Amino acid sequence: MEALAPVIEFVARNPIPFIAAIVVIFFVLIYNNLVAKRNRIDKSLSNIDTFLQQRLDLMTNLFMNMDTALDHEADVYAQVVKERTGFNQIKELYQTAKTTGKGLIECDKAISQFMQGARMTFENYPELKALDIVSDVMAENTNMENQINAARRQYNSNVTIYRNAIQMFPNNIVAGIFRFTDSYELYRSDEEARAAVRPTKRPRA
Repeated sequence: MEALAPVIEFVARNPIPFIAAIVVIFFVLIYNNLVAKRNRIDKSLSNIDTFLQQRLDLMTNLFMNMDTALDHEADVYAQVVKERTGFNQIKELYQTAKTTGKGLIECDKAISQFMQGARMTFENYPELKALDIVSDVMAENTNMENQINAARRQYNSNVTIYRNAIQMFPNNIVAGIFRFTDSYELYRSDEEARAAVRPTKRPRA
């Protein structure tokens, strides 16, 4: 205690610099904490982006191998061309919209919807469903969907934690000063998009 006596005496004589130092340290700790929470959101988005790229790579490989696997039966080949056209549109959307968090989420929804529709199409054409490449890709996509669901939940959790942090006192003071904004969108169940997916009926002979 005697060793601290000079320090206590200095603080007693100079309280303002001491209080200012405490305030600065307090602000620095809060700022660093908010940065860490924001970085966790960006990391979650990066993980989702990786899964989306893998799903697109899967389908790219599928369409590349389909031409050689099919005998170009008119009905089947026409449907494959239709699916490939839709897939190319999805890829273009991904390349242009994935640069923002909101855009990436919209891409994820669009890719998931496309994959659901593609699965239904393949299941309605035995010639397609019987192809090993199709069954392998669909099985891998199911496994990837489970992983991306976990990534979506982690992203939502990180966004919620970040929102709470920038809204609660005294964090909200630091957040306001350094412009920590709530610019992230939560994943929500898209019933409308889900309802828009309909099985592709096979044309009657």
